[in-house]
Amino acid sequence: MAGNETCSWFSGGPSIICRETTKDANSESDAIYILSYDSARKTYAVYGTDNLGTIYSGSGTVDAAGVWRWTAESRRNGDVSPLRYTFKGGNGTRTMDVEISTKGVWSKLQSVTYKFTR
Repeated sequence: MAGNETCSWFSGGPSIICRETTKDANSESDAIYILSYDSARKTYAVYGTDNLGTIYSGSGTVDAAGVWRWTAESRRNGDVSPLRYTFKGGNGTRTMDVEISTKGVWSKLQSVTYKFTR
């Protein structure tokens, strides 16, 4: 899989808008996400959609070591998939592990490494 992601502050903050395009051997995807901080819950929130009709929503936290953990769900054509994301970063890269729950059993769906360019 290869792709590109660009993010920018929404009207100066406190939310970020990200646009992501990915391509693999089977398909291409174009997605947009809104990330924001929910001060009442002390968590981050994400909401997004893509050109395949998938809707994503979830919440996450970041720990003192800079590890982000998100719980989310994707919805498409009436199907709902619970997801977990773990992001770790450093030295110009970020890794993301994606897990999916099927009938209450979590399994790794994919691991992705992002390389930052400016």
